[in-house]
Amino acid sequence: MYMLRIAVLMRWRQGAKFFLLTRCAYVDNAQFAQFRMLCAEGSPVIEEVFTKPVLIFGCGNVLFGDDGFGPEVIEHLHRHHRLPAFVGAFDVGTSISDLLFDLLLSPRRPSHIFIVDAVSDPTRSPGELFEMEIQELPAAKSVDFSLHQFPSVNMLQELRDSAGIQVRILAVQAGRIPEAVQPGLTPEVQAAVSGACRWLLDRVAAAESIGPVAREDQAMNG
Repeated sequence: MYMLRIAVLMRWRQGAKFFLLTRCAYVDNAQFAQFRMLCAEGSPVIEEVFTKPVLIFGCGNVLFGDDGFGPEVIEHLHRHHRLPAFVGAFDVGTSISDLLFDLLLSPRRPSHIFIVDAVSDPTRSPGELFEMEIQELPAAKSVDFSLHQFPSVNMLQELRDSAGIQVRILAVQAGRIPEAVQPGLTPEVQAAVSGACRWLLDRVAAAESIGPVAREDQAMNG
């Protein structure tokens, strides 16, 4: 399963299609042919990232303990909830910076971006959910959202300030992020998954109050 995941990671990065790379962790070999069809240029999944007015990105590496919280939240959303048609929820793995860069350059931008990620804050308890401002991101985590060549350029901030996109970050306090491969969330962080989904659904419902059609017009003309 993990070898399959790594192979797809390489293929997607070469083709600059990176936002589904960790979803192969949830498919078996019999489904791989169908998965490859989704990677094709012009697939509905790719189009959703650049046409949905509201985007939810689950960040992290499922192979390293609680760092897989973001992808787990996205998986839970898809399995247990029905998202509105104007919302796209994606497991972006560790390639969020590439995707944000494409959104910065794209004439089509969303009106809302929600980031779900795990952080290490010694003042908080494992499994604790909290919202962070962009400027509150720890230095080590802020690099994930920066240009590779210009680490001081935070693309979340650029999308918010230059493109007028509402950016919100939901974080969980990690209990364990090992240095070696060790997949699986700790019990405290696993218990926070459903709460994170409720938080996201509440904020999506609030965003819906301005109307999906109006929001889509704003996103397409932004």
